[in-house]
Amino acid sequence: MAGYNYNFYLDEAQSKVKKEFYKETTITLLVRRCQFKIKYRTPIKVKPDQWDKVKQEVRRNKVGYASDNDYLATIKRYAKDVFIETSKDGVPLTHAILKEALDEKLGLNQSSSKNSFINYIEDFIIDAKRTKEKSTIKGYVTTQNHLLEFFKTSDITPKFESINLIFYDKFLAYSFNKKKHAVNTFGSNIKNIKMFLRESYDRQLHDNNIFQNRKFKKLEEITDAVVLSMDEIEHLYKLDLSDNPRLDRVRDIFVVACLTGLRYSDLKQITQKNIRNEMIEIVLTKTKGISPDPVIIPLLGVAPKIFEKYRSTTGEIMPRILTNQKMNGYIKEVASKASFDELIKNPKFKIGDTDQKKFVPKSELIATHTARRSFASNAYLLGIPILDIMRITGHKTIKAFMRYIRMSNNDAAKRVQAGWIESQEEQKNP
Repeated sequence: MAGYNYNFYLDEAQSKVKKEFYKETTITLLVRRCQFKIKYRTPIKVKPDQWDKVKQEVRRNKVGYASDNDYLATIKRYAKDVFIETSKDGVPLTHAILKEALDEKLGLNQSSSKNSFINYIEDFIIDAKRTKEKSTIKGYVTTQNHLLEFFKTSDITPKFESINLIFYDKFLAYSFNKKKHAVNTFGSNIKNIKMFLRESYDRQLHDNNIFQNRKFKKLEEITDAVVLSMDEIEHLYKLDLSDNPRLDRVRDIFVVACLTGLRYSDLKQITQKNIRNEMIEIVLTKTKGISPDPVIIPLLGVAPKIFEKYRSTTGEIMPRILTNQKMNGYIKEVASKASFDELIKNPKFKIGDTDQKKFVPKSELIATHTARRSFASNAYLLGIPILDIMRITGHKTIKAFMRYIRMSNNDAAKRVQAGWIESQEEQKNP
């Protein structure tokens, strides 16, 4: 690098522009030696007040400043590598050579775009929006964003052929060491990456079948996600909330979810039209694009009473359902009023964690999805065949369904005991 300087600056000066009218401008790399200059426009843009021209880095007032600065450092490192490579070959460094080489290393040039894993993911997400649920798309986008940041700070290029076991190990280190992700968060990202690779492989966009390698695996740990027993659900239903109509409605919605196993997104679409012959018939939102056939759910417990409560006052069988975020907050209030104060291990707690408590009251861990998990677990404990429960919950595999089951050692012992006694009775009375 003898004699060469590598500096960043903003493309467009806005010294005479008022701060409120600042526009984002491109950060450019200037490679210079004496009168020799080469400029390379980076993909990163910032406003003037987000750029420190002395330190030549993005300021903290810009979202994603850390990854941007890591990306700039990567660009500078690649530029120096290009100079070394051309010098060894006896080729003078030119603007065209530098641009082509950096674009190639960063996966930005047109010739490499067809082989870009990131580009495919972007196209895949656009297509998936036609058939997939918003929550699923959100998961895809989250994985995409983590990959974008990872590639900015890594020496691995975003190409199909670069996704290998070396990528896996480095992405794992990035997830656990830099982002402090939980095991299941990393697992969800790997699950999506494997799916992106499989889909693009099936379309013959590449021949990289690393997604089939047993070492390229989705990590997973069982969390202490809570469920409510049938007695707890009944206690919740009988809780007097007449002085707080907001929590009263939230409690009713939650109890219905506990007795039907419906997701939050499906609860929102229930109307009187879905009730036929004391059954709920509904096409699940998550599988609507794949399976248009409705699931049929019996009206159990106090669900009919709750429907009648609102039918008689509003004409609708369900109250207005709030956003999932508000529901999650309010149902914790309800659970606290119900005195669900048993201390439970906090699934967010990690050894050495100073921000999270190791044990928290059960009420703090209850959310809308607790209802669906409670339905599946209670039905399982009652001895209802798994395949029958799955027809209601919409699970396609037993493996996926069993992730919902939460059962104490005492529950397991009672279940075995009941099965043993039933077997003995059958032998006595064939």
